[in-house]
Amino acid sequence: MEVTALPLYRTSELTLAEINARLLPPAADIARVQATVDEIVARVKAEGDAAVLDYTRRFDWPEATLEGLRVTPDEMAQAVHDMDQTVLEAMTVATEHIARFHQRQMPRDWFVEMERGMSLGQRHTPIANVACYVPSRKASIPSSLLMTV
Repeated sequence: MEVTALPLYRTSELTLAEINARLLPPAADIARVQATVDEIVARVKAEGDAAVLDYTRRFDWPEATLEGLRVTPDEMAQAVHDMDQTVLEAMTVATEHIARFHQRQMPRDWFVEMERGMSLGQRHTPIANVACYVPSRKASIPSSLLMTV
């Protein structure tokens, strides 16, 4: 197995702009990726679950079904039971850290009376259900699960 050393950039030798130029992909790559993401988002908005299923089959799980994409409470309980306890403990600690960090980002409701009888403000209402996509076949990355969910 060949080992490749990571490049080392020193701010004493290069400006931050020079370091960024070396680290960031070319603008053409960013534009190409953005166009792909825009296409996926537009298709999912227009076609819903059918598009999600198509992309899942294309990128991750060729045999996927809509029913198979939904994780049942029993499947979750079984997965937790079957997990290596060291991994489960590490993910539990990471989850606690993520929650503590993002708790500070939570929006706050606010209202102000502009004039007598006229109040303006903002209310944040949580939604009951969401769906998220976490790769699990070719690219199983626990941090993607933790940060998404």
